[in-house]
Amino acid sequence: MWQGDDSQPGAAIYLDNCAACHRSDGQGYARVFPALAGNPVLQTADATSLINLVLQGDTLVATRTAPSTFTMPGFAWRLSDREVADVVTFIRGSWGNQAAPVSAHDVAKLRTDAMKAAYQDNHHR
Repeated sequence: MWQGDDSQPGAAIYLDNCAACHRSDGQGYARVFPALAGNPVLQTADATSLINLVLQGDTLVATRTAPSTFTMPGFAWRLSDREVADVVTFIRGSWGNQAAPVSAHDVAKLRTDAMKAAYQDNHHR
């Protein structure tokens, strides 16, 4: 995979779930799907945002100059804590990115926190 270490456990998960939009070289598609290669947001010391994005997904809202809405699905229903940690670690360490790996424990904590927050939101309305 174009300068991504395909021997890492997260490489196959990336190919199966992410490469269609973000490409196998991590370059994405301009104005549609962001590049992961060289993306400083993905290389911060705290991987919370990226983990939450993989778990919950997100939507790029439409604007007057970019009228299409693009959605990244959440993968919490499909990927285990270990798989999310592996793919996040793969993204943070491929294509020139040089960020620290994340653990399944990090993912489990964020998944639990998100579930608690969703439960509270649904029961306090």
